[in-house]
Amino acid sequence: MDEQAKKAGVSALIGMGSSPGVANVLVRFCVDSLLDQVESVDIYHAHGGEQIEGAAVVKHRIHSMKMGIPMFLNGQFTTVKLFEESGRALEEDTEFQNVGTYRVYAYPHPETITLPRYLKGVKRVTNLGLVLPPAYAELIKGTVRLGVTDEAPIEVQGQKVPPLEFAVAFILAQRRRLMKEAGITEPMGCLKIVVKGYKDGGWNTYVFSMSSRGQGMGEGTGIPAAIGTMMMATGKITEKGVLPPEACVNPVDLLELAKTRVKAAAGRGFPITVEHIDKDGNSQTLNLFG
Repeated sequence: MDEQAKKAGVSALIGMGSSPGVANVLVRFCVDSLLDQVESVDIYHAHGGEQIEGAAVVKHRIHSMKMGIPMFLNGQFTTVKLFEESGRALEEDTEFQNVGTYRVYAYPHPETITLPRYLKGVKRVTNLGLVLPPAYAELIKGTVRLGVTDEAPIEVQGQKVPPLEFAVAFILAQRRRLMKEAGITEPMGCLKIVVKGYKDGGWNTYVFSMSSRGQGMGEGTGIPAAIGTMMMATGKITEKGVLPPEACVNPVDLLELAKTRVKAAAGRGFPITVEHIDKDGNSQTLNLFG
């Protein structure tokens, strides 16, 4: 509805959570302020431990595992399949701040579609993720891999049950046990964005991390959405149309609001850390709010 919104003079900022959302804005920050040319963007996320997980969430994950997953590789838009070589080639072990190291896999998120539209010359944009604990993720993957959700109605205690509903009920019935076995007792998660490119002819890497424990999606999604609302209400979003965050959110405005308005868990404010690795391999932690 982008054209209709433009004609009506409407600004619609969509996907303003953590990923998509803050991830897009931090990439824009690299383009505007840190690098001369962004070559690659790799977005990683691991999260889990919410007290309740609804059936719609599991159905979404099943759908995400079965579909062609959008990626931007070698300067071209493409799709990969999770259980085929195209998807397996992207899997990697990733360290998440305050959460641990986990193997992540191809995940369908809009950043891989929208970021290449606004980043001139970018060669790669990926999104890889995992739901915690890993055993829970593997249960969902195994259910999809076996084709349980594609079968004819299943007879359970004399009644015909749609296979998807049966699979979701079974998965959710195992969730609490798998969380207990993994020692996960609270919501936890981390979003990690790795941006690589050139500055003054040298290769540089920026690694952004947003980690959370005890707050979960309330902190990771709620706070960015609130900041987006504040920006909209105070006239900071002026572009018209249906827009992803990198197209209309000024990174400096977002960081200023995060610095002055956000009082998150334990009084630590907006939980962003950034590591800079220069062309010589030297690493230093930067203060985004300085």
